[in-house]
Amino acid sequence: MNQLLSTTVLLFSFKLSEVTMMFPNAYDVLVELPFFVDKTEMLKTLFDDEQPSQAGNPFYYITCPRGFGKTINLLMVKSFAEIILDENGHPKNYTETETFARFSKLNIAKHDNIMSNHMARYPVIIIDLSDIFHYGTSLEDTCLALNTILWFELQNYIKLHELDKHLEKFEKPDRQFIQNIQRKNFTAEQVQMGLYRLTKILYELFNETKVIILVDEFDTTATLSLLTTKTYALEANAMINGMLTQAFEYARKYIKLVLLTGITTLSYSSDPNKLHNTPHFPFLNDHQFTAFYGFGEQDVDKLFDKYECDETERIQVRERHKGYSSSQNGTILYNSFSMVNYFMNKENDTKVASEAVVKNAFKQRTPLGPMSNFLKNSEFRKHIEDLLEKGKFTYPISKIHHPDAINTLMMLKGRRFAGTEPIHVPTFFTFYFEMGYFSHFGGNHTYVLPNQEVTETLDAIMKVYKELSAQTTPSRV
Repeated sequence: MNQLLSTTVLLFSFKLSEVTMMFPNAYDVLVELPFFVDKTEMLKTLFDDEQPSQAGNPFYYITCPRGFGKTINLLMVKSFAEIILDENGHPKNYTETETFARFSKLNIAKHDNIMSNHMARYPVIIIDLSDIFHYGTSLEDTCLALNTILWFELQNYIKLHELDKHLEKFEKPDRQFIQNIQRKNFTAEQVQMGLYRLTKILYELFNETKVIILVDEFDTTATLSLLTTKTYALEANAMINGMLTQAFEYARKYIKLVLLTGITTLSYSSDPNKLHNTPHFPFLNDHQFTAFYGFGEQDVDKLFDKYECDETERIQVRERHKGYSSSQNGTILYNSFSMVNYFMNKENDTKVASEAVVKNAFKQRTPLGPMSNFLKNSEFRKHIEDLLEKGKFTYPISKIHHPDAINTLMMLKGRRFAGTEPIHVPTFFTFYFEMGYFSHFGGNHTYVLPNQEVTETLDAIMKVYKELSAQTTPSRV
């Protein structure tokens, strides 16, 4: 496996925290890849001072399926906005940084005000929740994981050997927080206040410079708590929501931007508080972020040209991977991970069938278990079978409301699936729409299977379910 392929696999397969540790300048590496797609116009949307959100509520929760570039866009924001220090710990002039040289070649460079006012200017905190159970599943383990994240982020700006000289700058509760996370001597209540404390400390450390908070895989514990009856998931979710809520409520004046990413809104919709009204931008809804997730038609055309693909190949690739369409404007998107797999195989000049690689990747990155509980209901099975046969299914794509979310969660946990019980078809389809199984067709009232990749995956799930069902005696829960 050549160096390019090895690097690509690492960047697209590892978690955000792992990528930033292995590649401190990970976005630099991404920019140099032959299948890099420039999404830096998103920075204008996030940092434009004329946007009402920047004056009022600079909080964003963006959801889309796996493989649409959520983590890469977080790396982009971090690389662009993170303050860069000289050897004495003082911020550098942004024009003297590698950041300036890198982004000057990208689309954001035409927006001088964004470059001059926001590049290399802010402390950035990254909270990656994808591996929150690394230390174990007890509440103490979750606290240790969060403590480790906060301590790592603090050390990005205060080196261990310089810690003592900085402590005197902060108020007593903040000094105690730093000492406690260093010694791993903390209570659950102190950890819940940890993100607030860290945000306040960085704000004061850099002379009242506001802080950016990036949260990847925000819905990890929330979704797990909804898909299992295990108490550890509920405890972890409560701990994380408590930590974020404390920071968002009490550290608001210290915050420049909060960007959370996730996959499904089901957990978000079942929370009546909606994490203190953080605005939500769902998958394929027409909003200011739609075009920044996934590859668009022009992006794919440029890659076709770069790799000198003939018309036959272009048609075959589009048939296999095209199909995600926004609700109103009809913006066409491709799964970035799928397309990178395809072009990565071409770059590596292998004879491995790209289609098989991509299909397996899609299956591995999709939760198959919860669907089996839905499929125990004969009406759900019929909808899926009709969808596979006809390619589309007319049913209103619903916004998941609190009561429907709770009922659907009960079914996801396997508690309600008898054929005689009321079912929530719109919520079911909306949930799997968010996972990337379906797309819009002709507005908000018809689901379609986006492409061959997804059709084959869903067909394989149905076959496995039927085989397993034939081997066991059906039971009622």
